[in-house]
Amino acid sequence: MPPTPVCTFHATRTGAEALVHTLQAKTQADPHLTVLSVDISAAYDTVSREAMLSALREVPQASALMPFVRLWYARESVYVWAAGSQAHRITQAEGGEQGDPLMPALFALAFAPALRDLHADLRPDEQALAFLDDAYILSPPHRALQLYQRFERHAFDRAHLRLNPANTRVWNNTRAYAAGHDAAVLSCLDALLHADDASGLPALAAARAQLALRHGGLGLRSAERHAIAAYWASWADALPALASRDPAFAQALTRSLEDPGPLPHALAALKEASASLQAAGFQAPTWDAVLSAVPPAAPEDDPADLTRGWQRPASHTVDEFCHRAIRRELDAAGLAMLDSLSGPHAASVFTTRPVSPELSLSSPCFRVLLLRRLRLPLPLTAARCRCRQPHDLFGDHLAACPRSGVLRARSGPLERAAARICREAGATVALNVRLRDLNVDVARQDERRIEVIANGLALWGGAQLAVDTTLVSPLTSAGAPRRSAGRTAGAALALARKAKERTYPELRQSARCKLVVLALELGGRWSTEAATFVRLLARLHSRAVPASSRGPSISAFTARWSALLSFAAARAFAASLPSLPLGGTANVDGEPPLLSDILAESSLEPPLASRMP
Repeated sequence: MPPTPVCTFHATRTGAEALVHTLQAKTQADPHLTVLSVDISAAYDTVSREAMLSALREVPQASALMPFVRLWYARESVYVWAAGSQAHRITQAEGGEQGDPLMPALFALAFAPALRDLHADLRPDEQALAFLDDAYILSPPHRALQLYQRFERHAFDRAHLRLNPANTRVWNNTRAYAAGHDAAVLSCLDALLHADDASGLPALAAARAQLALRHGGLGLRSAERHAIAAYWASWADALPALASRDPAFAQALTRSLEDPGPLPHALAALKEASASLQAAGFQAPTWDAVLSAVPPAAPEDDPADLTRGWQRPASHTVDEFCHRAIRRELDAAGLAMLDSLSGPHAASVFTTRPVSPELSLSSPCFRVLLLRRLRLPLPLTAARCRCRQPHDLFGDHLAACPRSGVLRARSGPLERAAARICREAGATVALNVRLRDLNVDVARQDERRIEVIANGLALWGGAQLAVDTTLVSPLTSAGAPRRSAGRTAGAALALARKAKERTYPELRQSARCKLVVLALELGGRWSTEAATFVRLLARLHSRAVPASSRGPSISAFTARWSALLSFAAARAFAASLPSLPLGGTANVDGEPPLLSDILAESSLEPPLASRMP
C-alpha cells in the first residue's frame, strides 16, 4: 500500500515519536530527500474560529460538542485587564482560549483543509507530516520552495494562519545537495557578472569567490566544504545542554566517540567529521573536554562573521585550509593581490549596509570591484595608457601608473572622507593647507600641501594632527609585486608611510604637529596606523556615551568611519579603471548622524542557528 500523502500524528499516544522515527527512516532510505520544517506564527492564538466551527460541524461523532464549543467561540472573547484603578477591556475575535483542553483537537480540525489542499499539490514521491501545529514536508530539493509557497497560501486561505519564516528549517543529509547549492550560487554570481554571456566561472575565480572575506574572497563559502564543520559544531554545542539534562546519556555518548569500535550511523558521521577537521588543522578538544570547554571568543576585526559557538573556530579552520590551497596556485603577483584584499576593514564595501549615498556604490563600480577581487578581465578601455604602455586585462597597469594622471584624481574623495571623520569625531578641520602658509621655515615656492589639519582632539595629549591619506597599489605599473623586508603583504603600505615621511620631514619628529598617515591599498587592505587611528577616534568620541552603550558605540563608530574611508577609496578607484567620470565619487558631506541611527545601522541581524546546510 503506498504511503498516505498527508499523515497527522495527533490523537495518538506516541505521535511525536512516530513522527521522529518516520523522518529518520525516510531520510536514511532516500539520501536525496529534503525535509522542510514549517512553523506557524502564534497558531492557537490566531486560527480562524469560523474554520474551527465549520470543521467541527462536519464531524458527526463530535456534533454533540457543538453547543459547548459555540458557547466559547461563537462570539468575541472579552478580557479585563486591571491597571491600578483603571480597567481595560481586551477583545479576541480569533484563536482559542488559554488553557482550553479542546484546542489541540479544534486546531487540528481547522488545519486539516490546508493539509488536504497541500495533498493535492504533492507528487507521488512527496509527503507531508503534521503533529499539532508543526508540519514537515518531504520532497526533492528543487521542490521545497514551491511547496512552501503553496502551503503558505493554503494555511491562510483555510484558517487565516501565517507561517513564520524565521523558524523555517530545511534539512538534507546528502553531500550532493550541498554541491548543488554551491553550483547554484556560483552560477548566479556568473550571471550577475556576465549576464547573457555567462558560461561558468574559471576554477580559480570560483575558488576565490568561496574564500572568506577576510582572506580576500567574496564570502560565498562552500556548503560542501563547511558541512563537516557545521555538523561537528552542532554536536559540540549541543553536548553541554545534553549533559545538563541527562548526564548519563551525555557521558555514554562521549565514551562511544572515544571508543575505536563501531558506532551508530550518526556518531560514525560525527567521528568522520572530527577526523576531517583535524586533518585540515583544527585543534579539536576531546569530547570529555567539550562538555565544559568554552568556544573561543569572536575576533574584533571580523564583524561580518555570523557564526557562533564552536562553528566559528571549526569553520575558520576550513577557511584557512582553502586559503592555503589557493595560495599554492598563485604566482607572486597573484599572492600580492590576494594579500591586498585581506585584513581588517578590507571588505567593508561588501559588508556595510547602503544606508546613505556615501556608503553605496553604483552598479558599474561594484561590478568592477567584483571582477578585480576575482581576478577576471575588466570592461573594455583604451588600448594604451597615457604613458604609451599597453593596458592589461586586469587593470594592474592603470592602477599603479604614476604618469596616467588618475592617481591624483583618486586622492580627492579619500581626503574628503578623512576630513569628515575627523570633523564627526569633534575636530576643527582645515583642508589642503599649503606648508608655506604655515609658520614653518620652508621656501616660498614650496607647493607641498597637508591634506587635513585636525585640531581639538584629545589624542596624543591633544596634539595637532596632520592627516595625510594615500591609496597605493600592491603591484607596480609593470605588474611586479612591491616588497618590504622580503614580504609582499602590506609592503605597499609600509613603502607609502616612508614616502610620506620623506615628503614631510618637518613633521616626522615634530613636537608641534603629529603626522598621521591613513594608507589604504587598492584591494582594500588598511595599514595598522590607519586602523588604529580610526579605533582611537571611536574610543574618544564614545567617552560621553553611557557606560552600558560604550562598547557598541565604539564598534559602531569604528564601522562607520572605516566604511566612509573604504567606500571613498573603492568608489574612486573603481570609476577610474573603465574611465568613468570621477566627479561624483567624492563623499557626500553633511551633519553627523545621531548616535541612535549609527547604532541601528551597524547592528547585525541575529544569526540563524546554522548558516551551513
